[in-house]
Parts: sequence; C-alpha cells; structure tokens
Amino acid sequence: MLRDLEKAGVIGKLHRYFYTTVGNGTSVANAKKFASTFAQELVKDGVQAVILTST
Repeated sequence: MLRDLEKAGVIGKLHRYFYTTVGNGTSVANAKKFASTFAQELVKDGVQAVILTST
C-alpha cells in the first residue's frame, strides 16, 4: 500500500530498506544497539519520518 501511495505522489519517497527485529527475543542491550545503528543510517539518508508498529 505504501508503494502505491508513493507512486501516486500522496507520500514522499520510501526508504530502500524495511527494518525489523525479532521482537521479545531481543535483549535491551541489543535493541539499543540496533536502534542507534538504524537511526544513524536513517538520519544520514535524510529520512524525516518513520512508522513504528508492534507485532
């Protein structure tokens, strides 16, 4: 659906990656490391918004 909205010009360009983790199996330390890594890349790529969902 998001690709359709992107093609229609309703939203801007989507990032080239979709990030996901293993949910409750992730330790707090690893989750913080993943978040830092993901955030640095997204900022570097000029991402202005993200969608966070729960599974």
